[in-house]
Amino acid sequence: MTFKTAIITGAASGIGKHWAATLLKQGGYQLVLADINEQGLREAFTPSESLRLHTLDIRSAEQWQHVVDDTLQHFGRIDYLFNIAGGGRQAFFLQQPIENIDWVIDINLKGPLVGMRVVGDVMMKQRSGHIINVASLAGLSPNAGEFTLLSG
Repeated sequence: MTFKTAIITGAASGIGKHWAATLLKQGGYQLVLADINEQGLREAFTPSESLRLHTLDIRSAEQWQHVVDDTLQHFGRIDYLFNIAGGGRQAFFLQQPIENIDWVIDINLKGPLVGMRVVGDVMMKQRSGHIINVASLAGLSPNAGEFTLLSG
């Protein structure tokens, strides 16, 4: 059997956790599950020969590179990147602290872009690979008056 290698961000909870559990159940994948919530990741999944766990702050190019290097060392390639990690800070827009705007942009835009850049280099060298960016509906349908940009 030929296994596909996938990196999934946001794997400790929500959509990322569900996606990872589904691929595990389906079989045929070597998975690298990443999340900033190390405890949640380790409570949800047990590492094995075909499953690696990484603490990852998606805003950090250095941490992304570490995950990619480890993936290549153990599995030899990256076939899929599922960019699912994301978050939001809910508050009425005019009550939202200015620093929260930077955080939301960093988590939901910069983080996935950094991942796409680092993983994209590998996929270009391989001449194959797929990047799937996922967001929850919360990013598209906030409550009236609230500043919310949620994904994953």
